Amino acid sequence: MTSGLNDLRMVARQQGGLFSLGQATSVGIPVRTLEHWRTTGWLEAVRRGVYAFAGAPASRWRPSVAAALAAGSDAVLSHRTAGAIHGFHGLALPANPELILPRAPRRRLEGAELHFTGPVDDRDQVIRRGVAVTTPVRTLIDLASCVEAGLLGQILDEGAVRRAWSFEEVDACLRRQPRGRTGGPRLRHLLSLRLGEATPDSRLEQRVIRYLRPLRPFEVHFQLVLDGTVVVLDVAWPAWRIAAEIDGRSYRQISRSAHDRESRKLTLLAAADWKVAHLTATMTASECVSAVMSLLFADSQPVPSY
Repeated sequence: MTSGLNDLRMVARQQGGLFSLGQATSVGIPVRTLEHWRTTGWLEAVRRGVYAFAGAPASRWRPSVAAALAAGSDAVLSHRTAGAIHGFHGLALPANPELILPRAPRRRLEGAELHFTGPVDDRDQVIRRGVAVTTPVRTLIDLASCVEAGLLGQILDEGAVRRAWSFEEVDACLRRQPRGRTGGPRLRHLLSLRLGEATPDSRLEQRVIRYLRPLRPFEVHFQLVLDGTVVVLDVAWPAWRIAAEIDGRSYRQISRSAHDRESRKLTLLAAADWKVAHLTATMTASECVSAVMSLLFADSQPVPSY
């Protein structure tokens, strides 16, 4: 019994202090013992078939973990619940945990929203807080059916900036899903506008790069070596030695060493006959395009054919 109790505590530690009836019996602790521990205050019944050791710290994730444990080993936390766990832009943890199940459970799961979409591919789930959760990419695909298009686009862009996914990874995962999924066409449309974009370093960079689409082709995060120093340009037209640097609010708050590196970078570029347009957060799309065009179409430059 002592060995089983230690094993159970180890399992519960990974699940925020929670464990299921099935997990307890699998390590040799009978139901009557659990009931005795509950009546003596050693355990707390969190849900039907789910317990917490007395004194285990409660957290805002407890209802979600408890619902997943109550639903069984095939259950995967999903949709808004998974989005909140992954920290998606604009999503709060819902009052009722959302889960994907391959089939309807034998017993009703109170206080939870269930989605019966078949088994979740192993590639589309990860373990978080001791239970299965849909991956960020799969979560995004599931959310396409239940969040409005504007928020879905913001989540899609924010995830790319955070390196949670690339647009190509989202496209690949979407292709694995059954055709006819609600929300699929909406997400495919949003992806069609973004596929082929380089992964940006910030939302500002993402926005400005989209402003500059009429001036394609260009290179994003273009690297060159000047006087033994690697220089990275936000956007570049290498054949013409023209670049655009995107300066956010933090640009004027950089440290002295960063300021010195930026000054040296600009000095090296000037010495190599590069011309740089500085684009800021306050500039409109037309202002960004005009700033670059003034360099691209200067008298000394050949006129491109776009």
